[in-house]
Amino acid sequence: MSRPSWLLLCILLGGRTLQPVCAAEPPTDWLDRIDLRDLKRHASFLASDTLEGRQAGARGGQAAAAYLVSELKRLGLSPAGSGGDYRQSFGTQYCNVLAQRTGADPDRRGDLIVIGAHYDHVG
Repeated sequence: MSRPSWLLLCILLGGRTLQPVCAAEPPTDWLDRIDLRDLKRHASFLASDTLEGRQAGARGGQAAAAYLVSELKRLGLSPAGSGGDYRQSFGTQYCNVLAQRTGADPDRRGDLIVIGAHYDHVG
């Protein structure tokens, strides 16, 4: 048997003994809480003319940040910005919006998953 064929055979047979890395069924508790009406409401507000394009530092961008902060609070997420706030300011008018949630698994308390979004825009 040639070396490439032998290697392929080992990989194929070895793969049969491996356990799957992920759970058989993904957790769906958070998926069940996603509501299409909420998604449409968020998208409609963030795309509305009221926010004037959500330009960073401008009135519309600040209103978008305030909306996101209110939604993060409503969801029960903890602030992860500067000084215990949801906002991490830079410059005099700009900010990132940050939140965090502690996981339930005590063995993974130190692990982080970063989720980000670009909410300021013009257009």
